[in-house]
Amino acid sequence: MTPTMYLLSALLVILIALLIKFQQHTTAIFGGVLLLIFAFGWIDSATLLGNAANEGLATLVLLILISYALEKTSVLTHLTRHLFSKSERSSIIRTIAFSGVSSAVLNNTAVVAAMISSIQKNHNINTSRILLPMCFAATLGGTMTLIGTSTNLVVNSMWMKQGHEA
Repeated sequence: MTPTMYLLSALLVILIALLIKFQQHTTAIFGGVLLLIFAFGWIDSATLLGNAANEGLATLVLLILISYALEKTSVLTHLTRHLFSKSERSSIIRTIAFSGVSSAVLNNTAVVAAMISSIQKNHNINTSRILLPMCFAATLGGTMTLIGTSTNLVVNSMWMKQGHEA
């Protein structure tokens, strides 16, 4: 191994150790390591700025903001009133259908995060019986479209950088 490989391996070990020890300062840790990599000349400024301004990441942030807005307004509250009934089976089926369909047009993680508080406020059904099926449905719905999961967005932006169509 070359000295550069040893240095990079040591930097990765230090990165992991810092992330474990200082979990609340992840942004500063990643930023510091990124600056060190830039200072050592292992990455050029065009690549650094190009990856920082990733279209997939920007789309993901906008989708999370939209779901946050839905959670803070009364829209989600009105929708979840129709999801839950006295019948546990009917409520689970409705919740699965809603989370699956909505996660196809919104980010699946954001859909689950937005629905959790509404599910916890429901007193008709045990929360533990509905959360896992809802998460599975959101994951399945998210894989149906490009904007459904953050992984799809990132892979698509990498695909486009190689010169292919979206």
